[in-house]
Amino acid sequence: MVSSAKKQFCTFSVIMPCYNSEAYVRNALESICNQTYGNWELVAVNDGSTDATLQILQQYAQGDPRIKIFSKENGGYVSAVNYGLENITGDYVLLLGSDDALDTRLFEQLNQEAVSAYPDCMAFRTQIVQDGVITGDDSLTAFQTAARAADTTFAQFSLDYPQHCEIFTGRDTSKCFKKAVVGDIRYLGKYGFDADGIFSMMVSHQASSFSVLPVIGYYWTHRSDSLSARKSFLARDLDRIENWISFFAYLLTLPKEQITPAEKHYIYYFIQLMKDSWSKQIPYYQGGRSLRKAAKTIRKISRYADFKLSLSKTTALLLAAPLCWKTLYLLLRKFHIDLP
Repeated sequence: MVSSAKKQFCTFSVIMPCYNSEAYVRNALESICNQTYGNWELVAVNDGSTDATLQILQQYAQGDPRIKIFSKENGGYVSAVNYGLENITGDYVLLLGSDDALDTRLFEQLNQEAVSAYPDCMAFRTQIVQDGVITGDDSLTAFQTAARAADTTFAQFSLDYPQHCEIFTGRDTSKCFKKAVVGDIRYLGKYGFDADGIFSMMVSHQASSFSVLPVIGYYWTHRSDSLSARKSFLARDLDRIENWISFFAYLLTLPKEQITPAEKHYIYYFIQLMKDSWSKQIPYYQGGRSLRKAAKTIRKISRYADFKLSLSKTTALLLAAPLCWKTLYLLLRKFHIDLP
């Protein structure tokens, strides 16, 4: 059981995966080094960069033992984050994109909350940056008031504070978790698509106290060549679908009353992923086994969570008999007819 004993001060571990980040990583580093609260460590994971990223990290690490650099062969975002999770020592862990930045008062404000309540999870507001200019608030963190809850479940917190809870159902930034609550939970898959939100929800289910602060703590840079903006391809589609299969299998191990409304609605998202992926790739998709596995998973989790799905007839066919759906799609495609 995770200790809830309050502390006089906390250490914040920042995991920053880096790959060919020389153009912008200095801004991220400056935002950490200039924090008004100094009890932090940076775990920078150089994921096989071929530019000057490593040299820049080393420059900042000289004389500052709080900056810890780990270099590994390029393995992608998921492997870099998981590598970082194996090497943190602080009380809380948060993620920072190498092209993003933290508000310089963030750790001071988080520590004040931790000293007061020592919650398992803390979240804060994010602003979006485009071409160096702040363009507005991130929709997931548009809350203007604080929210605090102790001795509760993630599901109950999501019912009591639905807007504040949204950040715990998506992305891996704009929040921090106790290291002890994270435990051995790690990112799923290989490419990172949807792995961050899944990780956040799995960790949140292990928590029993939450604090959401209406303070701006994160600056999220939108770039056209970022991971989220790159076009998908078959391997990534399949990786994403396998991640959701694993996540829903995890939910099946929880009491059904602990499944949140957001997680139930992710079933629709999962169905759309299936349809988009297999529609784009048919007839070159590598087989029907994963299609059947995904459909079976959706049937099981919707029954278990008492979530009545509202589906078209063709989508219902996809879940009931996925290979028949696949055959129907191919037939209609032959005659240039869209699947309803």
